[in-house]
Amino acid sequence: MRDLNARFAGERNEYENQIRNLRQKLMDLENKLVLLSGELERMNDEIETWKRKYAELEQERDRQIESLKEQAEVEKKAFAEREVQNAATKHQNEKAQIEAKNKELKQKIIDLENKITYLSVEIERLHNLYEETKKEAESWKEKCAQIENSTANDLEEMKNQVDVLRRSSIVTHLIL
Repeated sequence: MRDLNARFAGERNEYENQIRNLRQKLMDLENKLVLLSGELERMNDEIETWKRKYAELEQERDRQIESLKEQAEVEKKAFAEREVQNAATKHQNEKAQIEAKNKELKQKIIDLENKITYLSVEIERLHNLYEETKKEAESWKEKCAQIENSTANDLEEMKNQVDVLRRSSIVTHLIL
């Protein structure tokens, strides 16, 4: 009986350790989720900054083009066209760089959103596993309590039978 109780106690301790480990893993994943959410927010802020820079560059380009047009009226037409072309090329290069950076940042956001989705699913899975383990631990706890009650009842009944046997043995000795 002691072996059975020891076994049940060992299993109960194992389940309690598993529950603690799962809780710790759940907390770790939730912390990761918070960090990734912060990273996502930072990336969104960086995209907004690049959008503002892009708009400023567009405005600056528009101002430069307008300025060059005015110079073209005063200066030779060929010279002015070269300047406009240089400004447009510069703008195209800067625009291409900004677009490449935006594309990279959008991909990072997608990757982070995928990580968040994965972690959310993992958190849900761990939560479900935790709940199942908790239910199983409760079931074992109830089984142990039933066995303890049954054992106590059996022991009491055996004591009563031993007492009856002792009494009948004493009566038999007295009759003989």
